Amino acid sequence: MQTFKTASIKKLVASGLLVGSGLFAGCGSSGPAIVPVVGKVLLDGSPLEGVMVEFQPTDKGRPSIGYTDEEGTFKLRYSRERWGALPGTHVIRVDFDHDAGSGGPRPSFKIPRRYNVESELTQEVVNGSNVVELALVTTPADRVHSKASKKGSL
Repeated sequence: MQTFKTASIKKLVASGLLVGSGLFAGCGSSGPAIVPVVGKVLLDGSPLEGVMVEFQPTDKGRPSIGYTDEEGTFKLRYSRERWGALPGTHVIRVDFDHDAGSGGPRPSFKIPRRYNVESELTQEVVNGSNVVELALVTTPADRVHSKASKKGSL
């Protein structure tokens, strides 16, 4: 009788482990279909390093975020394990990822609001690969505003 109980318990534990491992294995890849998105950010023709690029779907869904390197290139990430963005139309926001209390260096200028808080940038993300070039352009008014902001923050 005891052999039956031990064998049943072993089967129960083994099946529980199999089901549990199947659930955890699916966590990283489950969710909506996403597609790869890479790109480059230029400001006045020069690569823009150290900025956060956010693609926010205009319908519903979570944003995808990437960070530019020294060449201005980025790769969007949807979640910890998944790279890319949801297909569809996105509003794009570009801004420095700087926390005032972090003690890190402050950006030397501000990116114009039309590229972040009041973004005018949109992009259609399609099935397949997506390569995006964001050519941001500042105006004399943007540069004056940045200098005034710097003076006021000292």
